[in-house]
Amino acid sequence: MQFLSTIVAVICLTFSAITMAAPQGFISQEKCNNAGSYGCGGSNNIVVCSTSGKWVTAAVCGSNQHCAIVGGQPHCV
Repeated sequence: MQFLSTIVAVICLTFSAITMAAPQGFISQEKCNNAGSYGCGGSNNIVVCSTSGKWVTAAVCGSNQHCAIVGGQPHCV
């Protein structure tokens, strides 16, 4: 029983270390083509296309706000 508990603990620690090492700020693996372009990355964050072709969180809207395109640009409203 002790051996099984040790194995489970090692697996959990390994998984948490891998999760923590993942790049932060990426909203998806969806690629973008226009570096510097902005958009809504969900209901409450603004994203920008990085030079590496990935959508990255640029801003998070407040708790009572959501991301909306206003005048062709994303805004927290």
